[in-house]
Formats: sequence, structure tokens, C-alpha cells
Amino acid sequence: MKIYVNEENFLNIIPKSPGVYKFYAKQKNEDLLLYVGKAINLFNRVKSYFKNQNSLSSRISLMVSKIDFIEITITDNELSALVIERNLIHSLKPKYNIVFRDDKTYPLIKVTNHKYPRVEVYRGKVNEKDKFFGPFPNSEIVRSNVDLIIKIFKLRTCSDIEFANRDRPCVLYQINRCSAPCVNYISNEDYQEQVDLAIDFLNGTYDKIARNLVTVMNNFSEKNEFEKSAVIRDKLFMIKKLRDSQIVNNYNQPINIDLVFIDSNRKNIFIYLIRVRKGIYVGDKHFVVDNNGELIEEVFDEFIRENYGFFSQADLLYCNKELEQDFIDTIYKFYKIKIITKPDSTIKHLMNTGNVNIDKIKEQYNKNNELKHGCDELCKLLNISSINRIECIDISHNHGDNTVGSLVVYENEIIDSSKYRKYNIDKDELNNQVNGNDLLAMRLLLSRRFKNRNIALPQLIVVDGGINQLNNLKKILIDFELCDKIISMAIFKGNKRNPENDKLILDNGKIIEYSTMNYAFKLIQKLRDEAHRFAIGHHRARQIKKMTTSYLDDIKSIGKKKKNALLAQFGSSKNISKASVEELMKIPGIGQETAEIIFNHFHSME
Repeated sequence: MKIYVNEENFLNIIPKSPGVYKFYAKQKNEDLLLYVGKAINLFNRVKSYFKNQNSLSSRISLMVSKIDFIEITITDNELSALVIERNLIHSLKPKYNIVFRDDKTYPLIKVTNHKYPRVEVYRGKVNEKDKFFGPFPNSEIVRSNVDLIIKIFKLRTCSDIEFANRDRPCVLYQINRCSAPCVNYISNEDYQEQVDLAIDFLNGTYDKIARNLVTVMNNFSEKNEFEKSAVIRDKLFMIKKLRDSQIVNNYNQPINIDLVFIDSNRKNIFIYLIRVRKGIYVGDKHFVVDNNGELIEEVFDEFIRENYGFFSQADLLYCNKELEQDFIDTIYKFYKIKIITKPDSTIKHLMNTGNVNIDKIKEQYNKNNELKHGCDELCKLLNISSINRIECIDISHNHGDNTVGSLVVYENEIIDSSKYRKYNIDKDELNNQVNGNDLLAMRLLLSRRFKNRNIALPQLIVVDGGINQLNNLKKILIDFELCDKIISMAIFKGNKRNPENDKLILDNGKIIEYSTMNYAFKLIQKLRDEAHRFAIGHHRARQIKKMTTSYLDDIKSIGKKKKNALLAQFGSSKNISKASVEELMKIPGIGQETAEIIFNHFHSME
């Protein structure tokens, strides 16, 4: 059914039935889908957009002003409306629907429908024949749970094809990780019993598992089958250890609850989610969307649609914001999830966790925004359209000894520590010592960096230092024929080493003061400080290693095995130097002659 909003009394045409509505605008003779929504009563829901415009957010008000016509799809019930709405949003991606998650589904744990079921990590659509547990916000939790289940209950991991074609057990049976049902080393009845225990484990009913295992263990003991009894005892120990570490304090009942914390600033809306299943904290996740002035109910409704449309094992959903009772009732009708906004004592500790984490997320996001502002300012300063990657380098040494270099990276709007690189540059290609020559060290560092063609080139390289360092950097870029691809810049400390007295030198020699480009300076200063910290850390590590091993390396009769044995026993070369010949001879592999050589080596240096 298509209804044009310029028709008189167009709202009266809309039925009071459950269904889906779609808002369209006309754009260059084409129909542009603006928004897809569901409703228990289509008339009441669509009417709210046009009759109560003062209560709408600025984003929704703008959308309403663009609506040319409405398409209505009537459904038999609320669930059908929910299914259609979800599918349309994911397939058509309307402009004004908020999307909280990416295209990847949350991981689940699947117990397959088979005579000898297997347990596996699963992503995708659920079906009725297999059993599913989750979803889990954190894939690491899924993998660790599956590994633990396999270890405790010795369930198979092989595919159905491998299982059907085996004539002898695999290596997992050899290392006691599988009961080898493929070759009938365990009966179907006994295997199914282990599967049932694994399902109880996934349901969080640890007490039931423990009671069953205790009974089995006692039966084995009474029959003097002590090895089998010990196996059950080990299972009990692992399950108890997991239960004690995972059960959320104050949860004695098998509660399934999700806690949703919502906060916002002028530009963004932040949502932090904690999931508890059967009293177990199974993971957390956060979402950030643009703040376009939506009401909390609008944001929360979209969030629930995205995350609880199907297959939610949550019975309760706590929200840290006050919500209208009508909204709470509507959510329950659609999703069968009860929302609470006033916490009881059992979740107060989780509330503290949620509040702390959402504050940290906001703080981190604000810092990232500052970095983005800094990058935007740099683009204006350098008169370029965009900067995706910046690299900053620093050199560190100890009076010319142990020269090292560091390279830190700003990429995709964050300072990305996973892309940091460190370089040992004591010698050049001709084996000549660098001896504290920072300019030569910079050339060697960049030479090795540019040879790695697998790493994307930066738009900007920053060096810590003055005009000499900048000119050296420019010459290196010319030599590598990169001067037309990479911009060079230097940053040097100003009067009294006050950060606000720092100055930037552009590759044209122009000097920029702090006050003119605050965000740009903060970004470059952060990179410079990170490069310095990373270089100093690497340099200290090398110094410590050298202090620990260099004296031993000078003893020709001491190989790596004996050196490691000495360091393991005495801790450092300093302690080895204090040891007597008799103490040295106590180390395996070191006789009197070797002990005297070590002793004389240290004491001849006095």
C-alpha cells in the first residue's frame, strides 16, 4: 500500500494493524528509501511522526520534511513485522536507520544434531535441528569454552566426513583429548552422557554436573577402579575452578541478563553492553554512533532491534536511563524481554563496572577525536586533502653505543601501537660503526624501512630535531625518489622545554608556533613522545641484555647451554663474578677446569 503525504487526511488511510512502514523521498526521479520501521499499531506509530513533530529529534524532523510517500506492509502479528523490518534494514540499508553492528554475526557455540554430536564455534543463521548457545560478544570466550569442553568431556572435533571414514583414532585420542567414538572406543550411550554434561556446562548448571560426576567417581572408587576415579576427580577440579572464576558475585540463581549503559556527548552516542548468562559474565562490547539529537527511546529501540531481533537468551535487560512505561511495554510485546531501569542489589557491582567502562570509552573516543582534529589541521597547514598515515622516527644511544631507532605510526585516526617498529643500527652496510652519528642512523633506519614494500607509505614523516635533522630527512627522501610522495617535518623543543614552546619546521623551512595550530601540535607531540619512549625502552632493554651476557660472551670455552645454566643459577654476570670455583662447579656440565677459567676471567679484570 502506497500513501502520498500531500494527500488530504492521508493518515486516515493507514490501518491500525501490526506491520512495517517505509518512508520514501523523491530524488532525481528516483524513489529514495529513508527509513524502515515496525509497529504494533501502524496508524498510531506513523501518526506520531507528523502530529508530534516538536518532540522529534533534529535528525528525524529533517527526515520527516523529506518524506514524499509511505509504503505500508500489513502483517499477521508483531513477530512477522519484526522479521520483515530486520531483513529490509539489512538488505536496503535506509539512510536514517541507526546501525549498531557490522555485518559479522556474534559467534555461537553449536552442538550438532548427530549420533555422536560435536561441539564447535559457529557464525551464521540458527536452525531447529542443532542446539545453539550464546551469542557471545567476545570470540575469545567462545573458543576458550569450546576448548575446555573438549578437554573435560573428550568430545570429537572432526568433521562428519572425517568421522565416517576413520579406521583408527587420531592424535587427539593419543593425547587424551577425545574419546574416539569414530572407532567405537566409547559406546553411543556413554558418549551421549558426556554430551549431556557438556550441555549442562553450557547452561551453567555446574552443581548438577558436579553431583553427577561425584556419583560416578564414588562408584569407580567402590569398584577399586582408581584410575577412572582420578579422571573424574580431575574433571571436577577443572569445573569447580572455572565456576569459581566465572560466576558473578552475588548471583546464586541462574540469571540471564544484559546490562546496557547509554551515554552521549555533543557528537556521539555511546552504548556499553555486559552479558551475563546463567550467572556467568560471558563478555562485553561497546558501540558508538553519531549523535543526531535522537531521544533515548529511539536509540534504544534501534539497538534492541539490531541485537535482540532473534535468538536472545536474555530474560532481563537493564538500562541505566529512565524509559517511558509505554516503551517498556512495547519492547516486551515485540521481543519478550523485560526491561528494568532500577537495579537491585545483585547487579550493583556490575553497574559500577559498566559506568567505569563507558566513561573510559568516552574518554578514549574524545582523545581519538582530538587526534582527528589534529590531522585535519595538518591537512590545512600542508595544503593537502587528507592524511591517512603519519610516521615519526627517533634515535637513541648511550654515548654512541647501542644505537637503536624507533618508528611510530598514526593511521586510520589512531596512534596504532601494533604498527610500531624498532631497529638495531649499531653498524652500517659496510660494517662501519655508527658511533652516535644520529644523521647516519636515521638514514640506515629509513633505508631499511623503505625497502619493506609490504607497508604502505606515509603521507608525512616527522623527525625529532631541528633544521639539520629535517634537511637530512629531505635528502634521504630525494635519494629514495620519494620527495614527491612524502612530506617531511621536524619538531624541536623550545624555551625551557615547555610543550607550548615547541615549534614545527615544515619542509619549506617555515616555522610554526604552537598557538596557531593547537590540535596539530598535540598530535605531532604525541607521536614525538611515543617515538622517544619506544626508542628509550628498546635501548634500555639492549643495555640490560648486554650487561647480563657480554662478560660471559667473552669467554670462548662457554657455549650457549652453559651460559644459560650459569645465568639461571646466579641471575646475572655480576653474581657469577662473585662465585667461587667450588660454587661454579655445582652447575651441571661445568667441571673444575671450566670453573677456573670463568673465575680467572672475572678476577683478572680487577
